[in-house]
Amino acid sequence: MIRIQRLSVVLALLPIACGDSGSGDADTNGVSSGETATGDGDGDTAEGNSATMTGDGDGDGDGDGDGDGDPGDGDGDTGDGDGDGDTGDGDGDGDTGDGDGDGDGDGDGDTSGDGDGDTNDACDEFQVTVDPVAPNVMLVLDKSRSMFTNYWDHDNNNNTPQITRWNSLYQVVANITGAFDTKINFGANLFPSTQAQNVYGPAACITSDFPEVTVSTANGPTILAAIPAANVVNSYGGTPATLGIDTAYAHLSSLDPAIPRVMILVTDGAANCNENAQSNFQLFEVYDSNLPALVGQAFTDDDIPTYVVGIDIANMVIDDGVGGDPNGINPTTVLNQVAQQGGTNAFFNSQDQAQLQAALTGVIDSVKTCTIPLAEPPFFPDFTKVFVDDMEWDMVDNCDVEDGWVYTNPNGPYEAIELCGAACDAVKIIGEADVEYHCNPG
Repeated sequence: MIRIQRLSVVLALLPIACGDSGSGDADTNGVSSGETATGDGDGDTAEGNSATMTGDGDGDGDGDGDGDGDPGDGDGDTGDGDGDGDTGDGDGDGDTGDGDGDGDGDGDGDTSGDGDGDTNDACDEFQVTVDPVAPNVMLVLDKSRSMFTNYWDHDNNNNTPQITRWNSLYQVVANITGAFDTKINFGANLFPSTQAQNVYGPAACITSDFPEVTVSTANGPTILAAIPAANVVNSYGGTPATLGIDTAYAHLSSLDPAIPRVMILVTDGAANCNENAQSNFQLFEVYDSNLPALVGQAFTDDDIPTYVVGIDIANMVIDDGVGGDPNGINPTTVLNQVAQQGGTNAFFNSQDQAQLQAALTGVIDSVKTCTIPLAEPPFFPDFTKVFVDDMEWDMVDNCDVEDGWVYTNPNGPYEAIELCGAACDAVKIIGEADVEYHCNPG
């Protein structure tokens, strides 16, 4: 009896037109028998006292299409699935948890969503396999005359012919770029350049102001084509390592500092060809002490380290007069100083080709990064999972002392993660990581 009285009140307040057509009615009054209602927002094509509809799309599940939760009464009660605009009642108002007539309950008119009425609310769960950021590495290669005229026991086997130091270096560069071309952005610079002449004077120190090969991806074939072939034996020049590093440094300085930048100096002796030399003797027989200062500047001012790899370096003080090697210094000592100023502690010396290969491989492994870019920021950052070779690593608080991973920007935007400790070591070996995006399970 009470319900009938309430219905009478509502009907008294709302006008009823017999025999008309209703469009977009979105109200809660019933219509008289035989009336046709279209565009009423509930997904069916008719409603009324005599109508019986199923699958009407109004979200209330009663089959009548009126959105009130009762079969066909359209009474206008609040909170009961009546189409009155109350939160959570199946009214199509777009509030969280309602029913709006499109089948998903979110009020946005499509068939996917979470019930809150916006259009960017779906949380996709998926996995991506990503590579760490590739560092930019300049190979600064010694093309002095001694690299082509000095032979060595490259395979540590007295029963095989010896080959030139340059032959070994060429082969190692081919192996290194072939193995790491997709993980490292390589470039190369020669000192001196191929324009250097076989003279005892400044023309033997000519070095290009621009790298033979600028840093780029998949650059191995380009580098091998730009440097002397393995079997070349008549190349000439001094050891203008400072000029070679200067050119490489200038190029790396022009690149994005957010991507790690590295120089690798490969040489068979101490630097000469000082630009300020007052005589040919000073040019070739006096050590160019500007080299450690220059790599120190690169490391201190621009965070560009310099690794030094030696080829058959003598551990003794050189004093050979007019021989083309700086006198009065131990090349092992000065090359260690270059490495120290360049931020890499000590140089690597090699006595055969296998050691040269191992030294350069070790340097490349050390300069690989552990930063993983994320093409899409996670919808729920706290629920991201990271795997390396099927092993899951936890998100940690301090990357310096813990094994796991952190967001590079802990406060967002979450555009990259960094692996830490043992996780970093693992990704350097495997070369990739799997990142899973998960939604909040609550």
